[in-house]
Amino acid sequence: MVRFLTNILFFGWALLPATSMAQATEVMPQLALLKNGNTLPPELLRERSLVLISPESTSWQDLAKEVHPIFRKNNIDAVAYYQLEEVMAGPDAQKELLPLLLRRQFANVLILSQNNAGGMELTIAPFSKGAEFVTANAASWHLVFNSFDELDAGLKSALGSSSIASTNFLIPDFPAYFRAASIPNNKRFEVYNPDVKLDNLAVRMFADEDPNAAAKNARLEEIAKTYPYKYELVNAAVSEDVLRRNGFQWILSYLRAPEGNLREILGYNENAQPGGSLVYKYYVRQLYAQEIYLGDTWDAQASWEQAMRAYFQNLQNKKF
Repeated sequence: MVRFLTNILFFGWALLPATSMAQATEVMPQLALLKNGNTLPPELLRERSLVLISPESTSWQDLAKEVHPIFRKNNIDAVAYYQLEEVMAGPDAQKELLPLLLRRQFANVLILSQNNAGGMELTIAPFSKGAEFVTANAASWHLVFNSFDELDAGLKSALGSSSIASTNFLIPDFPAYFRAASIPNNKRFEVYNPDVKLDNLAVRMFADEDPNAAAKNARLEEIAKTYPYKYELVNAAVSEDVLRRNGFQWILSYLRAPEGNLREILGYNENAQPGGSLVYKYYVRQLYAQEIYLGDTWDAQASWEQAMRAYFQNLQNKKF
């Protein structure tokens, strides 16, 4: 069963030396755009916080168990924990998650990442209330630490020197873990819908904000030619409502996550072990019924180019 994911607290930073924060920043590029300073969000001790964890050698739930008592002791109301790589698995995942986060009225995002040597990083920033989760140039607070005692001391020092007053009194005793939201079985298919042959497929181009957009779009155009049916490259900013009004029935989309997580999320192996390298898995989604067509072959690949080619090739091999 396909599941899409929710909620945010992160450890990690893109502008720091190579650690697992490098992966955290890879899946959430907005981290690199934060101001790397010493400013705690003004609502940190008054409003709810979302926690996203990027693990390396420890499960994200075990990290949550260790870090939650420290947040609680420092009056940080961390009410929801998610794995960062699942939350940022792709545009559909983020779109599915955001309304849930907005209903829970999170004000802060805490980002925890772990490197393969056991060291950790924590970044705290305001929640942007958008699919990007944090805003470019937003003030943030960052700490690199090797033990949870160091984290506790760092938070105590920062909060003690701030003027933030606490009104968080009903903080949960234990961390609350969240995985992907599920998509009903009748929305997920391995066998392709024959109508894929008849209707135009929308293939989104890379946005102009991407510094490598021109080169990526040139490769995208080349790969799209291997799609066996009708398609059209569309601007990244065009909404799905506009696409529907313009006659599109289908859109190409993807998820990207550690391979074990992705197999489990998409139902290819419900007993898959989380972890592994980041991979892309493409699929087509029906714009009206929101049905997704995955194919019956596990064709996930490390790069988006390889994954798209593999998906189109498997589609071409199918007989309708």
